[in-house]
Amino acid sequence: MMGMRRNGLRRIIIPSTAVFAARDNNQLPLPTTKDGKRIFDRLFKTDATLLIEILVTSVKNPPPPKVEEEKSALDTSSSLTQTEGATPTLEAS
Repeated sequence: MMGMRRNGLRRIIIPSTAVFAARDNNQLPLPTTKDGKRIFDRLFKTDATLLIEILVTSVKNPPPPKVEEEKSALDTSSSLTQTEGATPTLEAS
């Protein structure tokens, strides 16, 4: 989740109307065990809000973007400048 740091806690509150709508549209994962089916069926007998707490235990930073290196005839630390009517000069930046 964007903006979270290690050991951060985020609470997500889902109202019962959203849970019932998701169930009616077959958007919820179905349980695979007998106990899971029993709990799943009991969940929809009440009109309760679903509360989910997420604890971040570790964060994996994305790798830095690749920078394409362009080689030129000039050194990257200097630039070629020329003013009108003058001879070209090489200046260090």
